[in-house]
Parts: sequence; structure tokens; C-alpha cells
Amino acid sequence: MATQAFFSAYAVVARERRTRRIEFKRARQVLSIVAIVGLVSLLYLTQTSQIAATGYHIRELERQKEKLVRENQELRYRIGKLDSLKRIEERAVQLGFKPVAKGDYLPVAANLQLSAGVPVPRPSPAASGGPLARLEPAEPSGVARLWDRFLGALANFGKKQDLPITMGH
Repeated sequence: MATQAFFSAYAVVARERRTRRIEFKRARQVLSIVAIVGLVSLLYLTQTSQIAATGYHIRELERQKEKLVRENQELRYRIGKLDSLKRIEERAVQLGFKPVAKGDYLPVAANLQLSAGVPVPRPSPAASGGPLARLEPAEPSGVARLWDRFLGALANFGKKQDLPITMGH
């Protein structure tokens, strides 16, 4: 009987050990599952917070873009306002410029050949085909004739005879 009691006590202890092992295995499995769920949750929260931060950053950049577009439009408006002919005329008057009543233009040849005895060619308005093509060339004014004589004197400068420049007709 004593041996039977010993074996039955041993059986009880062995059964308790097996039960503890099974409980430890289950506890380890539960802890592993909890750890995996915790890691997945942590990963999810990290990604969610990064997405939220990126969304906030995108909104800030869009606001900056809108602000810069408005600023660019305002600057274009200012440039257009400052480039207007009326504004330029007002500024010129402030600087002391006056409008010209009548302009005096000097015709200058396109291909100027300054050699002795060769007349300076004058392009006619008809040759250029411009808006003055239908008009006849006018007789050169006193200033134009003076200019022609000056150019002729330059062409003959340093030769035997220098031509005086006068205002004659």
C-alpha cells in the first residue's frame, strides 16, 4: 500500500507537471499572439500618424502655392500698371521731358559709300515697300543738304582740296 500510495502521489505530481507544461505552452502562445497583435497595431499607428503628418504638410504646401500664385498675379498687375504708356508719359514729364511738336528727321543711307566723286545713295520709300511706298521723295531740307555736304567733305578729307562746310542753298 505504501508503494501504491507512492506511485499514486507520483502520478499526481507528474500530472500536475504536465498540466503546468500545457499551461506554460498556452501562456507562451497567448503571449506570442498578444506580442504580434501589439506589433501590428504599433505598425498601423505609426503609418497612420505618418500619413496624417504628410497630409498636413501637403495642405501647408498648397496654401503656400495659392499665396504665391496670388502674389505673382499682384506683381504682374503692378508691372502692367507701371508699363502703361500713360504712366511712362507721366514719369517722363516728372523728369523734365517735353512732348515733341514736330520731329526733324535726317535721312541716312543704308549702304554709305564715302569715296570721292560717288554720290551717297538714298533709299526711296518705294524701294522699302513700307507705308510710304506711294509717296514721292521730298526735296532734302537744309539740314539734310548740310549733312550731305559734311559727308562729302569727310570723303575728301586729307586730299588736295578740303571743302568748306557752309549753310548755303
